[in-house]
Amino acid sequence: MSGALRRGADPRDRLSGVLMMLLGMATLSSMDATVKWLVMQGLPVMELMALRGWLIVALILLLTLPRGRLHELATRRLSQHLLRGMIGFAAPLCFFTAVKTLPLADVTAIFFCAAFFMTAGAALFLHEPVGPARWLAVACGFAGVVLIIRPDSSGWRIDALLPVAGAAAYAVLMLWGRALSGSETTRAMLFWINLAFAVLATAGMLTEPFIRPDLTQTAVIALSAVLGLGGFYFVTRAFTLAPLPVIAPLEYTSLIWALILGYFLWGDWPAPVAWLGIAIVVGSGLIIVYREHRARRHARAAQAAENHVAAGPH
Repeated sequence: MSGALRRGADPRDRLSGVLMMLLGMATLSSMDATVKWLVMQGLPVMELMALRGWLIVALILLLTLPRGRLHELATRRLSQHLLRGMIGFAAPLCFFTAVKTLPLADVTAIFFCAAFFMTAGAALFLHEPVGPARWLAVACGFAGVVLIIRPDSSGWRIDALLPVAGAAAYAVLMLWGRALSGSETTRAMLFWINLAFAVLATAGMLTEPFIRPDLTQTAVIALSAVLGLGGFYFVTRAFTLAPLPVIAPLEYTSLIWALILGYFLWGDWPAPVAWLGIAIVVGSGLIIVYREHRARRHARAAQAAENHVAAGPH
């Protein structure tokens, strides 16, 4: 390695990555709690999304312009960013709407089914190989979601299905982001997606009366924007410091924060059957992470063997 450690090989980098991921999950969970507080205060979801969106766009520009890094926001795929934003807009819209009536932990756990949508989407649309074990994990994961939602004799509750729809939109957002990451900077993807969200939410505000937030609500909206941007930075930084199999399982620590915040702020606590569903969702997600890591490790080993054979004897 020419005296240099591979990314993630240095134990200090791994520890820093773990700490960054834990901090990112705590930050994003806190952001979710601010959103729940705001919508329960009666602020319209579209208005909240618009205000947050414009604040995040302003923060990105504030962090970019003084450093002369405006070129990092440039893109040749503007139409893809905008279309991605139109589809991905459903993710925060559904999440924010759902937390108004559902416990934060339930919504967070249901939203984890995005991993199952991403696995299925990667197989169906990106033609990535997905073995029987991962398909079984996807099926079990969705069964766990059903236990959390708990449809009754009257059928499926719409508010409980919103996180599922949001998770599907989030999966599209992530898969599309993976396709764009080869040519676009992380900062550009973050800027354009939030600009699209802000524009769409501003247009959506025309469908509902504007409620002027008071000073406390305005401060919480600003805090929500800072937490959202900071959380994304911590998570992105974590994945640059430590390997995926070390970092990815830590995403589920956000459920711990959702449980703690939901209980102490609103007295929310999942029903016993929901706990079973949460355990199945988390377990299925961890199986997918493990199988993905093993598949990539085998692929790298096979590629290394082919390169060695191609190189021939020295």
